[in-house]
Amino acid sequence: MVLLCSSLEPRISDANCLRLDQADRTDFQKLLVELTECATDNLQYYEAQSGDTELKFASQFSKLIDLIDGNIRPLSESLFGMARRYDFAGMRANGYRSLLFVTERCCRRLLNVATHVRNGRQSLLFRSGHYQRELKAYISCLDQLHYCLHYAERLPAFSAPGSLFVDESVYTTDPEAKDLMLQAECIAQECFYGRCLGFQFCDSVHATLLAISIGMATFAEDYKNRDRRGLAKWASTLANSSRHLYDHEGRAAAVVNMTRNATVDFCLSFWNSAENPFFQSLPMIMCPSPAVSEVFHIPPTAFQLPRVLPHSPGAFYSQIPDKVNIAPPVAHRGPDAVACRLLCHRARVGMTWLLGNLPPDTVAPSNCLIFHVHGGGFVAQSSRSQEVYLRHWARDLDCPIVSVDYSLAPKNPFPRALEEVFFSYAWCLNNFRALGSTGQRIIAVGDSAGGNLILSMSIRCVQFGIRPPDLLLPIYTPALIRFTPSPSRLMAIMDPLLPVGILTRCLLAYAGIDEGSLLGQLAENGLAASSSSANAAAAAASKSSAPPDSAHSDEIFSWDDWTAGEPAGDEASSLSSSGVGGRLPVSRSAPALPQQLQSPRPERRRQAQQQQQRGASELDFLAQLGERHFAQSPIETPLTKIRIAGPFIIPLDPFMSPYLADDADLARLPPVHMIACRLDPCLDDSIMLARKLSELGRPVKLDVLSDLPHGFLNFNLTSRDAKAGSDFVVQRLREAMSD
Repeated sequence: MVLLCSSLEPRISDANCLRLDQADRTDFQKLLVELTECATDNLQYYEAQSGDTELKFASQFSKLIDLIDGNIRPLSESLFGMARRYDFAGMRANGYRSLLFVTERCCRRLLNVATHVRNGRQSLLFRSGHYQRELKAYISCLDQLHYCLHYAERLPAFSAPGSLFVDESVYTTDPEAKDLMLQAECIAQECFYGRCLGFQFCDSVHATLLAISIGMATFAEDYKNRDRRGLAKWASTLANSSRHLYDHEGRAAAVVNMTRNATVDFCLSFWNSAENPFFQSLPMIMCPSPAVSEVFHIPPTAFQLPRVLPHSPGAFYSQIPDKVNIAPPVAHRGPDAVACRLLCHRARVGMTWLLGNLPPDTVAPSNCLIFHVHGGGFVAQSSRSQEVYLRHWARDLDCPIVSVDYSLAPKNPFPRALEEVFFSYAWCLNNFRALGSTGQRIIAVGDSAGGNLILSMSIRCVQFGIRPPDLLLPIYTPALIRFTPSPSRLMAIMDPLLPVGILTRCLLAYAGIDEGSLLGQLAENGLAASSSSANAAAAAASKSSAPPDSAHSDEIFSWDDWTAGEPAGDEASSLSSSGVGGRLPVSRSAPALPQQLQSPRPERRRQAQQQQQRGASELDFLAQLGERHFAQSPIETPLTKIRIAGPFIIPLDPFMSPYLADDADLARLPPVHMIACRLDPCLDDSIMLARKLSELGRPVKLDVLSDLPHGFLNFNLTSRDAKAGSDFVVQRLREAMSD
């Protein structure tokens, strides 16, 4: 079953939701009892034996029992009690529930191992070494998960009631919140990238995740020796790949070290390996062949579009005589053409300019147009690498798909990508016929970073007064580009595709902030986490990373200057006007936090804090855990310093973070249908944005898929569940086309 829950399903009543939660809680407690009994039986057996192997088994089972009784059981009880308060529209999905699900799945893996040990421990064929390593690995995962649960349990004390995001006004000033951040840095990641890699996901993606992990570890070692050429390089790659296939601990150490310390250039090199000819040839061999899959370039020439009125009688939008000037992208490198790819399963009337002579089986223009923006963390991927699923979409939907190859960070940071996406969409509004469509219905779809960009693009559309898409379909989308903690974002610690280190670097690169310069500025400021010092450091870092030929490079702008569209005339209506000159908008003093990131009243925070106390002081993390303590100190890496410095490093910009947009702009958005994944670090972003749009009275739908990872669309050739997820997206697109 791909779909976990959906806002389209009949809403679960509070009484039924409470009943289901109680059933889940009871099932989990039964699981813990069964696991404890099995572990106790094994412990008693091995304590009566002698030998090093027996002592190791006894030690591991003793640790497991203590971990369950002292931490997992009480922490899970606490989170089960609070999780329901953060659901949206009766959907039983949020970051708290996801952490409980991961913990439950880890316990089931442990029960499976413990049962095999109990049933086979007296057999001559019993693989004691194998099961001992399996047991140790999953106990390590459960140990680190209990730190995640405790961290999540304390988050409501620093959040507005019902909010999954931490209140930044408290988070950046409260010493307790600062202590909480330091504790999060103590969570070890290695155990999640070794033997237990991707245990939380569906079985059909395990082989893909293992291949990616081996490739990442091998690429990290080859990258150090990138001067090698020819046979020596291939021999080294083969040897490292073979070793990482069996050396789980070595692979985990290599991957975690890379995600913590590698530069964004390394991340780009690894992700761009998907652009090599071999991988690019796979869609042509294994995917449907469209009649049209051509790249074209939109010239950097300004044009005009009619202004429209929303909610007019007889149509969702109607044109009025006024015109809007659309200027080409200019940020960071000046005007330049924008590359797009047009995919269509059948050639259609109007495509002569692209195909030359049309084939005999050419059909009439489609009533629909799919406007697609790819993901890749704002720094990688292209429309070519997304053909692995776009070719299936083109066949199944039988309508033209325009996919934008926007410029990537760090060479082209915000707002260049958004400018190009907006310009490309506006050009499509002027050229429906050339794309094989009547333009009767436009659907904008984007995954991950692409979902962020289509949301921001639509906000820009309503500000300019041009026709926005008829429906937005963002998939596993980050809506808040900030280092703001939430329960689901904790899962980046264990996510093999979105490790916290790579995620941090992608956000910095998109914001145009140079990591080295920022670290230098933070060092000068003593790593102070105040809004003024962190924001000043970010401003200085973005200034140092700006292109040397940027106009007005000494100016710092606030995001307030970027919120209004321009009528047709001499002023450029691009996101970066000549006054901005490609500079990242960062104010010298921190702007006031938007209301959605603040607690309404201080006493509410105190009430939430009191609700989370279990008879122990919230001030003392070690005391609340009893005699247990962190096994390691905070891990000192460059990214640790950046995250601890606080969320103010990333500017408050509604075009970068659609969740921060003004209510007036969000209230004018077209219907939004979001698709999220239960185990995705971006889950809480989708839930919070859906809740905000719903409160504003906008039509919003949310689907949460069960056990698929972030980026599952790219795995539909290697995983049956990922293919089912892609087919589910096609189903939602088909429904949107017929609305």
